Amino acid sequence: MYRKILMTHDGSELASEAVAHVVELARLGQSEVLLLRVTDTPGQTLTRLGGGWAAAGEVAAEAAVEETQRHDTEAVAQLSDLREQLHARGVERVSIEVVEGAPGPAIIEVAAQQGCDLIVMATHGRSGLGRAVLGSVADHVIRHSSIPVLLVRPASA
Repeated sequence: MYRKILMTHDGSELASEAVAHVVELARLGQSEVLLLRVTDTPGQTLTRLGGGWAAAGEVAAEAAVEETQRHDTEAVAQLSDLREQLHARGVERVSIEVVEGAPGPAIIEVAAQQGCDLIVMATHGRSGLGRAVLGSVADHVIRHSSIPVLLVRPASA
């Protein structure tokens, strides 16, 4: 079936909707699972906070770097907990990776670098104006990925 499954997880309840699917696929094919979280770069953090490197003073830039490092540390802890949950459900080979950058391109890049043959991710399933306003990481991934992508929508969507 699949040798290596990349599962994206942003720490949200929505992202957890994909866990049961990954467990079943991984157990069926005795697959390795790579849990991936993409976090903001310090520059993205500054932009989100209403500025940018050019507008930021040294203190603001240092704060953005510290916030990014804190988010990366939290991401590793959350993915480590998720790895333990997968182990408890019979998935033996689980690794974690946290990268900084734009989520869509980062997911595709990591999948290629790590030799994944399936990407699993949850999606809100927005369309029309909702997707136009909020964008869609899932949309980017399915349009640019050269490997299969399994999108999981919550039952209530």
